[in-house]
Amino acid sequence: MKGGFFTMNILLLSGSPRKNGNTNALLAELAAGIAEAGRHTVQTVDVTRLNIRPCLGCDGCKRGGKVCVQKDDSQGLMEQLRQADCIVFGTPVYWWGMTAQLKTAIDRLYADSSVLKGKPVGLIVTGADDLSSPQYRLIREQFQCMAEYVGFTLQFTREVAAGAAGEVLQRPDLLQEIRDLGRSL
Repeated sequence: MKGGFFTMNILLLSGSPRKNGNTNALLAELAAGIAEAGRHTVQTVDVTRLNIRPCLGCDGCKRGGKVCVQKDDSQGLMEQLRQADCIVFGTPVYWWGMTAQLKTAIDRLYADSSVLKGKPVGLIVTGADDLSSPQYRLIREQFQCMAEYVGFTLQFTREVAAGAAGEVLQRPDLLQEIRDLGRSL
């Protein structure tokens, strides 16, 4: 996802309720790599701290110009997504899927899924099971299906097996790999 000669606005979305968890540690390392490269701006949004209610399925957004009838933090998040040139989703595995908080935020994109259209998207997934577990594949496939439907490009996925909070901080090779990934964006 080299930005070429223009500066990209890269938005990292954390779906981890663990403030000091592995997903947030990896997103911080990715952000550090992006900042070190000095070519792009980067911002991290913790969707678990936002007030985003579940989609009502009322289709009010389809009648009202892509604006949800609910008044919560999703409108601000949608604007941040519109402004982003590249988006990276980060989530721990919860019951073979992404966290409820991240899924709720994504569900609210029903109001205007075009905020992702044509954009490069990355995915970082952390889980307690080893990488042969189907949990990682299931999340990756869900994002691949969304990419096909909405029209974004899933540029990279990085799955990491780490269960205990902060475990990734004891893996300097992994941290360097994620930082290098950030530099390469």
